[in-house]
Amino acid sequence: MSITRVQVCHPPSAAAAIRGRAGQVPWPARLAEATGWLMAQPDTQAWLVDSVASGESEAGCLTRIAELVTDVVAIAAAPETIDGDLPLIAVAARPVIVLWSGDARAAELFLELPNVRAVVCGEPELGLLAACALDAPTVYPADPLPDLDSLPRPYRDYSVHRYRLPLPGLPDGPQLVQQAGRGPGRRHGAAWLLDDLAFCQRAYPRLTHLLIQDTDLASEAGYLADLGTALAGLDWPWAVRLTLDGPTDPAAWEALTRAAAVEVRLARAPESAELAGLHRLAQAGVALSLAALDAFDLGTLGDELGAAETLTTEAVEQPLHCREPRLLVVGQHLPIYMPPWLVAGAREAGLNPVAVDLRSPQTAIGLLNGAGRQDVVLVDRGGLSADLVAALRATTVLYSPEVLPTLAATDPHAEKRYAEYCEAADAYDHVILHDAHALEFLLDRGHRNLTAVVPLPYSPTFHRDLGLERDIDLLFVGNVSQHRTEWIRAIEAGGVKVTAAQAWGDDYIQLLNRAKLVLNLHFTALPNTELRVVEAMACGAVVVTEPLTPGSELARDDLLLVIDRASAAESIRALLANDAVRQQVAAHAKAFVAEHYTARHVVERIWRKVVGQ
Repeated sequence: MSITRVQVCHPPSAAAAIRGRAGQVPWPARLAEATGWLMAQPDTQAWLVDSVASGESEAGCLTRIAELVTDVVAIAAAPETIDGDLPLIAVAARPVIVLWSGDARAAELFLELPNVRAVVCGEPELGLLAACALDAPTVYPADPLPDLDSLPRPYRDYSVHRYRLPLPGLPDGPQLVQQAGRGPGRRHGAAWLLDDLAFCQRAYPRLTHLLIQDTDLASEAGYLADLGTALAGLDWPWAVRLTLDGPTDPAAWEALTRAAAVEVRLARAPESAELAGLHRLAQAGVALSLAALDAFDLGTLGDELGAAETLTTEAVEQPLHCREPRLLVVGQHLPIYMPPWLVAGAREAGLNPVAVDLRSPQTAIGLLNGAGRQDVVLVDRGGLSADLVAALRATTVLYSPEVLPTLAATDPHAEKRYAEYCEAADAYDHVILHDAHALEFLLDRGHRNLTAVVPLPYSPTFHRDLGLERDIDLLFVGNVSQHRTEWIRAIEAGGVKVTAAQAWGDDYIQLLNRAKLVLNLHFTALPNTELRVVEAMACGAVVVTEPLTPGSELARDDLLLVIDRASAAESIRALLANDAVRQQVAAHAKAFVAEHYTARHVVERIWRKVVGQ
């Protein structure tokens, strides 16, 4: 069965266990990683819903599963919540993959339910991908690794990977990874490290090899020599991934000749003695890999040293002090909202995005506090306090999609949004407006961190032309306001029927695909350039709108029809009667937004404005 659309969720039954015994249930961060793995696959859409954080009821959870059209839903379950998990999964209206944090033997219980396709034990990330491809109900894998959380400290400095981080020369099978730069080996020396490794081997008897990763001054004098000498006595394959960025102990290279593989990340050009030491590694049969983190001729250097492979900076996970910056996208990560579109667009643009979901505040704050100075935090709408924004080390950016006052006009709706804006906006390093309507007003009020105007994006995998019959002449989708009601009454008084609806998700996309014309109206008389405009264009409909913000990139006759209230009905009837013109405008507008307004284009524009690249 081909899997292209997947929901990943906590059931409401997990609420009590999460509040009382957090370590016993899969946290949203783990589920977010699983969702991320799915989203990284070609032609695959995935959504993460945390029913606990959103306070969703069991009935609401089941309704969402039924109404959000997906091929499968992945539901996290735990021993503490199994009494609530089993009945909910049994009545779910979609095929289910269970993400099980308990014993593999107990997983068989879920396979007795007719709608369960697989039970994923252990790591949910790549295991979820594998489970999606299974044809027959099964537990995957049949022999899961013990949960890492079963290890006492200080052994949490290790990670256990069923799906190994590949280096040439290492055997297949589960891999133990030690982040030596922050582990006990660095703090207490090689003797502590060997005791540590012995404990992990007993806890994980099926491990096949060890990978030591040290990306924080790994080549400091004496450290590598001690590490290599300690590891040389192991009867277990091991490899080292390190960074050459400081003075090197000449004895270090000799000790590393017993490694199966060594990957050296070159943060500077190696000196002659270091070249000789690296050459001895290659001559000793070590699978040597080189990764350049600075500008010099890596290919020539690899040939000179006999390296098994040379890697570009894009091909390696870079060390903390010189790794690729991350883009942390903050907001509500539901498919109908902008943050997941921005994450997908950033990934498509070759950036390194991280989804920070404000529906899980504790996890979100942990991710934000862990952001480094080279990272960029992009916040949709707001939701962070000024104190939190000011405390972050990363570059902070507020992307504001709200309607704000102008120098010429205001109203209670805009004043409310401006009050919310003032709560934290000045704490950000940059503010990106979606529309220039309020720019002069904000400058007049003394706001000085206004970096750019970047229009709102759409998601090309969500907002798309489905090729449906367009059986709705004129559609309006949106909340009700007095201004909009007056417009709709005026149009209908002229003899044109307006099909008005409130819809979200797939229902919204279906309506846009059935409409010949989509009516865009502002919430109040203040001008704006709404997201609805590009969403409708991307779905192949023609936009009919009251005047947009002066200077809007979309305010063009070849892209949409601008109407005034007095002659709106007449203009709409003329466009409905001319199929050729309508189809030409729709095709041109769809091509235009595809070239300029996808989430990728918008993320790239923001990135260039903020980091100058």
